Amino acid sequence: MLDLARDTATRYDDSAGIDGLADMVRLPYTDTKGAWIVDATLDGTPVRLWVDTGTPTTLWMGQEGRPGDQHIVLVDQQNGQTDAYVGSADVQFGDEPGETQTVMRVPVSAYLDGLREYFGVQIDGILGLESLTGRKLVTGAEAGAIRLSRRPPGP
Repeated sequence: MLDLARDTATRYDDSAGIDGLADMVRLPYTDTKGAWIVDATLDGTPVRLWVDTGTPTTLWMGQEGRPGDQHIVLVDQQNGQTDAYVGSADVQFGDEPGETQTVMRVPVSAYLDGLREYFGVQIDGILGLESLTGRKLVTGAEAGAIRLSRRPPGP
């Protein structure tokens, strides 16, 4: 279990030792070449997102910037440059209500298109670690699904 509120990782021999597992959000995934692709909703649009704990901000591919978004330039691992627009979107997982979070909208990216080709499945973006802030992430308790603790209550 990865506990992002406490910055800890715990390994359990079986899922019986994980408190509250049954109450967690069930997030089915497709395992593609060792990567998890999950279903989510961004601003009411169903999307498939690659779970990448090395990416801080959720990235939404094929999206133009919106009024109020901040234009930035991303540099990928091959030193390619990609225009991105930082703004907000309603991010929703499983049966939970959505929550407004920071996202990057990326209209076009050769690097990200290459990821789509590599995975061989439709992906609409990357699920960044910030979208999971304050939560517990459980893998291995159920084949084909991640369990995600419910969002902490807001202020």
